[in-house]
Amino acid sequence: MTYGAVDKVGYLLKVIATEGTEPDCKWALELVASLDATYVLADKAYDSDDIIFSLSARGIVPIIPPKINRKFQRSYDKNIYKKRHIIENLFLKMKGWRSISTRYFKNIHSFVSTFRIRSISLFTA
Repeated sequence: MTYGAVDKVGYLLKVIATEGTEPDCKWALELVASLDATYVLADKAYDSDDIIFSLSARGIVPIIPPKINRKFQRSYDKNIYKKRHIIENLFLKMKGWRSISTRYFKNIHSFVSTFRIRSISLFTA
């Protein structure tokens, strides 16, 4: 799986790639650990108490819709959440390159390096 963090324009700030399928919320705190952000936008897969409390403790506002099975539904800013399409668009554009979409590379370091280089090329063209 590949996880990424972008700024408000869509520039790739950090990318984490794993060798198999793992739960999304497992890598969320590592992904945003070194980032200086006001908001973190993520989908329902990242709705866990650990993530919410960790972000709030750092002064970051989590814009994460609550899962349906939560006993107490949190509120979130739906207007800010609409900007989550920026990260989705980056991954959509990345999947246009066959080597990234099929994870053609033999090791994970080559994959991450190519992912970073291609994200840079999206904004310089």
